[in-house]
Order: sequence, then C-alpha cells, then structure tokens
Amino acid sequence: MSIARQIWRNGVVLLPIFAHVIIKIITWIFISVNGMAKHYAHFSTLRRCAYIVMEVRVHGIFVFRSP
Repeated sequence: MSIARQIWRNGVVLLPIFAHVIIKIITWIFISVNGMAKHYAHFSTLRRCAYIVMEVRVHGIFVFRSP
C-alpha cells in the first residue's frame, strides 16, 4: 500500500513535466501534419494517426495517475 502511495505521489510530482512534454509532442504532431497537408493529399489519414497517438498518450496518463 505504501509503495502504491509513493508511486502516486511521484506521479503527482511528475505530472507537470509529463504534461509539458506531451503538449510539445502534440504540437509537433499538428505542425508536422499541417505542413504535410500542403504537400500530400492523404491529410485525413495522417490526422487520424495523430488523434490515435494523442488518445493513447492521454489514456496512458490517466492509467498512470489512477491510484
């Protein structure tokens, strides 16, 4: 029980760092997708992949944060 509490506490401390990194990754994905959209026609496929990646990352945070 104490180990789980310690992991949860570390998660709370590290959450801002994770959020910052993930926001940077999401921003980079959108910049890349928007840049590629001007050159390629399969923009919707790239955007769908970006949404899937974001969903997995957000879900991972919630799983990591759950006590």
